[in-house]
Amino acid sequence: MNAYIKSLMDERGINQKELAEILGISPAAVSQWKECSTMSVETLFALSKLFQVTVDELVSEKHAAETPEQKWDRMYNLDGYEWPELVEEEDEEAALLYLGKLNNINSRFYKLLYKKMKGKASASESAELSIIEKYFRRDWGQSAYFYDKRLDRPTEEIEIWIAEILNEAVGIENEGAFVWELQRIYQNQKMISFEQVCETQDDDLIYMWYSALTQENKDAFLTKWYRQKVDNSILYELIKRGGRIIYADSDLPQINFDKVDLEKFEGEKRPLKNLDEIKKIFWDLYGRYWRISYEQYQVIINRSAIEKVEMEHKYKKKAPIKYWEFIKQGRI
Repeated sequence: MNAYIKSLMDERGINQKELAEILGISPAAVSQWKECSTMSVETLFALSKLFQVTVDELVSEKHAAETPEQKWDRMYNLDGYEWPELVEEEDEEAALLYLGKLNNINSRFYKLLYKKMKGKASASESAELSIIEKYFRRDWGQSAYFYDKRLDRPTEEIEIWIAEILNEAVGIENEGAFVWELQRIYQNQKMISFEQVCETQDDDLIYMWYSALTQENKDAFLTKWYRQKVDNSILYELIKRGGRIIYADSDLPQINFDKVDLEKFEGEKRPLKNLDEIKKIFWDLYGRYWRISYEQYQVIINRSAIEKVEMEHKYKKKAPIKYWEFIKQGRI
């Protein structure tokens, strides 16, 4: 595929399959891209919006030959950006650029920090990390694994200390759980609140802001909107940007079957095997006595609800007969 588009995908942490889904085309079509100048106008505009570059920059592949330092400055430098001023001036282009950089910073920081803590970061990756770590502050008290720990090392060894404790607690090879805790401990000081971005009443800005959230915050935000029965097209946009719906305790009476047995169901209700585990997780989650683990969080992801939102979006307009079949089956 086109090397420049591939570099933009890497910057955003988007793979070929995800890009194809966002654009509504096949992964094979993405792999066949050769030169940006030969792409359709619709595709160029979609890529321009997604990657926050102009169509002219795409066609000319303007950034293809820049140095790593130039690339990092373009992607991560937030000097001169003040959100209240951007809102007051109603400068949507600059606001999108600001939020796009926040998205770049967040998605890249945790990946690089994890590699560094594994001792796998290259010299170039370490240099890149040093550029973006200035936007973050540490608060290890946000992770349950540090509740009884006292820092007994020099300040410059904090990262080593954090890595050792997390390695002992979740295992450094368990990337999902390890990064989950890093996202709790390291907070981006430049992030703005939903109320602040909502002042703009601009959907593009809100979606870009959402993309920059950490996974736990994405899921909490999406779940809240799901509970409010908002338009499924909005929910789909949030899911597409990495959000997941989680169960709430009010869902428990409705969980009656193992999903794998639904197609074979002939009238006998079968309690969910891990219902007691889910109840305990809700007590931990909503009682605030303990921060639940990554593994516990995976248990309460409402994959059925996510699938319904995705299926409605996929079939309502493109395959209305299929859509109504799913309606009759109760799958949407």
